[in-house]
Amino acid sequence: MHGHAQRGFSALEMLTTVTIAAIVLAIAVPNYRDLVTRTKVAGASEELQAAMGLARAEALKLKLPVTICARVGQTCGNETSWNNGFLLFQDPNGNGQFDDDEIMLRTGAFDQATLLITSEAGSISLLGNGRLAGGAQQVFD
Repeated sequence: MHGHAQRGFSALEMLTTVTIAAIVLAIAVPNYRDLVTRTKVAGASEELQAAMGLARAEALKLKLPVTICARVGQTCGNETSWNNGFLLFQDPNGNGQFDDDEIMLRTGAFDQATLLITSEAGSISLLGNGRLAGGAQQVFD
């Protein structure tokens, strides 16, 4: 008699493989979600830091006030939520609002589904000497 080679998997082998895969996924998926969230937070933080650096550099270069504000569409919002992103613009009149005759320097948007970004103020203005208008530092959460 000729022996036939066994092909495929037995039910027990398949069940064992599926069980091990389920355990690995149960451990890996929450860690992956945390990693994605941490990456989004770090990215938003770095983008805000870069925008602040650009605001200061532009204020010094132009010798004009520059404002960065919480974005609501294409205008500055008065709220303290920065979830929609930011607007960075030349603000020669120093009113903290983006007016039609002012120049937009940069805009940014954030992932509103996973991030909540707040500050005590809806805008931050830098004077032509690169210092904060009002002198108060702002903290973002």
